Amino acid sequence: MTATILLAAALTIAQVPAPTTPLTPADAPSTDPAPRRTHLLRRAEILGWTGAAALILGAGFLTYSIASMAGGDKKADRYNALVDQVNLVPRPLHADERAQLDRIYRDGKAENRNAIICGVTAGVFTVIGAALLGRARVLRRSARDISPLVLPRGLGVGWRVQF
Repeated sequence: MTATILLAAALTIAQVPAPTTPLTPADAPSTDPAPRRTHLLRRAEILGWTGAAALILGAGFLTYSIASMAGGDKKADRYNALVDQVNLVPRPLHADERAQLDRIYRDGKAENRNAIICGVTAGVFTVIGAALLGRARVLRRSARDISPLVLPRGLGVGWRVQF
């Protein structure tokens, strides 16, 4: 309860008093759209670069996923070939053959796991990159909507605003 009273007292004391003088035209916010336009274009540029980087990362993860799938397939072929070779002559497995089969099995399983994880990660990065590039395009379009418009034949300059 004491903490609540202290918090209420601190919030009461910390309130800013209302200004006694009215705002002058110099203090009023500017209606010039140029700063807003540059801000939108800067955000669009940042989002564009970030989206492109995310798409490149997605492509890299997809490439690694495909390579892991190929490696897993190669390991499966080696495992099956070794099993076929051992099964030609009915005999118990030697320790080195068992160790080799276990190693190939573990490596193939790890390759398949990497392929799945990298494939999912590639999809996530691709969706994020596409969303960021789409948002950058929307911001560029909205910055263009508030840009100055030069009238034909040099008759003057106007502002074009679309809703």
